[in-house]
Amino acid sequence: MEDEGIRDKDIRATSSLNASASAIHGRLNHIGGYGGWCPDQQPYYNDTGPIHKDFIQVEFPRPFRIKGIITQPRAQGVEGIRRFLVSYRQDQENNEKYAWLYDGRSQVKFFRGNSLSELKPPLVADAIRIIPEIFPRRQVCLRFELLGCQIEGAIVTYKMLQGNSLDGRYNFTDSSYDGLTEGRFLFFGLGMLTDGRLANEDLTVNNGLGWIGWNMIETPKPYIIFDFLNKRIFILATFHCNVKDQTHIELFSRVEIRFDKTMWNGSPPDLMQEPREISIPSSSSINCNVTIDLCRRVGKSVRFNFTYRGQWILISEVIFNSGKLKDL
Repeated sequence: MEDEGIRDKDIRATSSLNASASAIHGRLNHIGGYGGWCPDQQPYYNDTGPIHKDFIQVEFPRPFRIKGIITQPRAQGVEGIRRFLVSYRQDQENNEKYAWLYDGRSQVKFFRGNSLSELKPPLVADAIRIIPEIFPRRQVCLRFELLGCQIEGAIVTYKMLQGNSLDGRYNFTDSSYDGLTEGRFLFFGLGMLTDGRLANEDLTVNNGLGWIGWNMIETPKPYIIFDFLNKRIFILATFHCNVKDQTHIELFSRVEIRFDKTMWNGSPPDLMQEPREISIPSSSSINCNVTIDLCRRVGKSVRFNFTYRGQWILISEVIFNSGKLKDL
């Protein structure tokens, strides 16, 4: 918002106090006009409140992954917002299909105004609305910023078991995962496996930071589930892995792949592949890419179940070659 990466034409509101308080003045740190977006509250003057009808809306040309919202009062004034709600749209083809953002108790979630509000897990949407709580005789105004990025490669989330540590020194956990955690189960988030960064082949650099690793004792059945924004045709998946014989870190011996319909029903896997073994001198380590043929299977989610060859499996990045179903 502040850097005008979002265009004026993609920002609108249900009403404005006047032309100087219109939606385009709702950018964070904006000081022009009235100093913020302020809805017209005159129609509610005789109501008691609270009222949750007016909103300011942003539409994105492509799906956006939102991790936080910053709100602030209008510039050169005291009018702000005490609380606000969030609704969002995930289907551009249905302009009026908006959903409320809920908390963990199935209640519509209220966020505190004039502050940074973290969205955990992040929200994926192609449009978002901020709905301030209004008490008719107390004018509300706001400026705001959306923290996040456009969806790359259509991956919305991945789920897996948190990684393990080696010898109390090497930390092979997903320290940047931004979703939810329940015990060792990570879900509704993204992290190091999709950040575009390939970890160093020398594990002594940063004590293994950048690698997700499982060992066969603590995590006997490692897996990763990727969820995508829309139904896709999957062509290839490439895993960036590490091999270090001295510490029994080897490529997985087999990977079973399941798509939507076979994800949980106990039926045989849709695909299965066995990467070739790589032998290296015991004192060295290498990085290597393992590319899995997904045979143009169709789905919105894909699960990989790994089988150990040694005692450890290390992965730092996963890259998909896929396309939207209607585009291929």
